Amino acid sequence: MVVAGIASIPTRIEALYRVVDSIVDQVDLVNIGLNNYTEIPERFLGNPKIHCDLLDNRYADGAKFYHVSEVNGYYFSLDDDLLYPPTYVKDTIHAIDTYTCIVSYHGKRFDKRPIQSYHRSFTTNVRCLGSWPYDIEVHVGGSGVMAFNTKDFKLSVEDFKSPFMADIHVAKKAYGQGVKIMALAHKNTYFEYLGTTDTPIWNRRRGNMEETLLVRSFLH
Repeated sequence: MVVAGIASIPTRIEALYRVVDSIVDQVDLVNIGLNNYTEIPERFLGNPKIHCDLLDNRYADGAKFYHVSEVNGYYFSLDDDLLYPPTYVKDTIHAIDTYTCIVSYHGKRFDKRPIQSYHRSFTTNVRCLGSWPYDIEVHVGGSGVMAFNTKDFKLSVEDFKSPFMADIHVAKKAYGQGVKIMALAHKNTYFEYLGTTDTPIWNRRRGNMEETLLVRSFLH
């Protein structure tokens, strides 16, 4: 089974429609965590491939993993402001099967310890919206362009103890299970950024020491 998980907030609804359209034909099921929505958008009602949960934003970006522990197969975690290419699932499953680990198209390496700042101390930075020429193991992967087989990596929404830090929570769980994270080669045209009126998580938490402390808790 191939399942995609997305978390969204109401200000991104138009982008969410386009994201779902880009992925729904590539997977068996799309689970959408609707953070702070008051109702399920009519457009999703009656579609057997789309399941929605009305949530209170307790998990924030971690809501893209709301049903991950129930999935037996490939799990794709997506952002609500990126368009995914028509070959995305096929391309990514090939990489998962090759490496038998978590894969992403975004990630960071922290080769100098102790880590002084999560946002400044990385030694390698792979960006999903930039080009990257080769596959590389990273310490933290971007959860908006991430996938894995649930037989290789076990995760639950309860692992997301604090909001807006999904990438680091996944990395910590992977580290504890001895599961690698590989960032994959790609062109800067592979994804399309839709842009939103909401403040991106990167900017919202930039300089927040909580992220640095969390990554230090397992990379030391």
